[in-house]
Amino acid sequence: MYYTILSTKGGVGKTTIAQQLIAPFIHHKNGYKAEIIELDNNNESNVLKQATTQFTKTLTLQNSEDILLEKFIDVVNDKDVVIDVGGGDDTKAVLKAFKSNRIEDEAIFIIPVLKDLSNQKNVIDTYKLIRTWNKKAKVIFIFNKWSNEDEFSGIISELEKQKLTNYDVFRLQETHLFDEIAKEFQKPLYEITLEDLGDIKTAMKELALKKDIKKLKEFKRWVSIYDECLEYRKKNLDLLFKELL
Repeated sequence: MYYTILSTKGGVGKTTIAQQLIAPFIHHKNGYKAEIIELDNNNESNVLKQATTQFTKTLTLQNSEDILLEKFIDVVNDKDVVIDVGGGDDTKAVLKAFKSNRIEDEAIFIIPVLKDLSNQKNVIDTYKLIRTWNKKAKVIFIFNKWSNEDEFSGIISELEKQKLTNYDVFRLQETHLFDEIAKEFQKPLYEITLEDLGDIKTAMKELALKKDIKKLKEFKRWVSIYDECLEYRKKNLDLLFKELL
């Protein structure tokens, strides 16, 4: 399956969703290292350099759809893969590549939605663009940084008014933790939740006996981060995993 994250507008959270949600889902589902193919002329954003559950291939497409078609088939295989698409014409080129290679029925399209009202027309335009190339594929709108329905009332009303079909909505709660983990640990939040804390807790007991306060504080902070990540996974990632299965 090709989990394709796209929007004709840049800067809406496509790469964050690719690295922090969809690649972790593939690893959770299959057990092997998830592959992200980043298709973008203007961006190389593999900030999760310490990740062991995923890796990123970045393709610079120049100005030719033919280059995309050639490279796309070279790197995409029959495994589940995340495709992180750049804005603008990159989206059109990817949809054309799917159609030309007769793999459009093996795609799930994921469109990020921001609170920003200027993003909402773009969201509908992106959905309609997908439908010009693929009438049946599943589309998931991810409401990024969701706090309450009022913040997204405009896009919710627009989706209902357009009478769109075959789509789901996933509400992603505040994502500040994604940024914090990426900046400090260079790995996805999901990967933090896979850590085994047994040895750390044993070490904490020994440090307490030795009264090594400085080191004990460091360990306590790590456990606190782990607990926060685990709670976030239960409230967000695990729900999305069920949605995608």
